[in-house]
Amino acid sequence: FGAPHEILASLPGSRLGKWLTPGSQEGDACPRDLTGRVFVDSDPRLFAPILAFLALGEVPGPLARAAARRLAFEARHIYGIISLARLLENEYGAPSSPSVTGTPTARLSPSSKNGESDTHASPGVMLFTAGSA
Repeated sequence: FGAPHEILASLPGSRLGKWLTPGSQEGDACPRDLTGRVFVDSDPRLFAPILAFLALGEVPGPLARAAARRLAFEARHIYGIISLARLLENEYGAPSSPSVTGTPTARLSPSSKNGESDTHASPGVMLFTAGSA
């Protein structure tokens, strides 16, 4: 995925927003890879609807209840996007259960040179780049 920094950081009160805010305590303390990208142990398939929510204010659907439950968990417990978790819980009756396990790794980059995603990522690993435009 490639996404503008403004979209990824559009909810400054969320954990994701804080990770991408320069000088924030959460941003300075979050795990990073060797290139300085934020390291998130998460399912990259669930990030597309999260990105859609950040950009458009809605979740593409319909979603299966199990997918809505996983997405609500990711939104609440990984990215701190409580508004998305509540929307899914209300719309799908999907509590954000902590029973989600075995997810691949995702990495978020608060800045990039060209806004392109890294095409050399290994399978199951996703690199997110946040362009400035």
